[in-house]
Amino acid sequence: MTLYENSEHSSVIPVLAGFLLGAGVALLLTPKTGPQFRQDLNRQARSARDSLGETVDMVKDQGKEVYKGAEEALQGARQAFESGRDQAREAVKGAKEKFESL
Repeated sequence: MTLYENSEHSSVIPVLAGFLLGAGVALLLTPKTGPQFRQDLNRQARSARDSLGETVDMVKDQGKEVYKGAEEALQGARQAFESGRDQAREAVKGAKEKFESL
């Protein structure tokens, strides 16, 4: 699975940003006492921290997938190169033997 095949994750960050922005505006515009406001603010801060942690984990996982895909592609390219090199050596060896037998 590549980064581009998994499109449901591409909308997570804007949704989280909108949620956090809306929650912040709601906190600032709602009339509350000092202790209530601080309690709500702490709750929203914990929620934001948890959401950010989840997003970081998701980005790490996607990065690992991209790295793994690149590593597999590099291995395939290396094998193709080695195969081509071996074929070229055999062709040169065959041509040399043919030339020497003349």
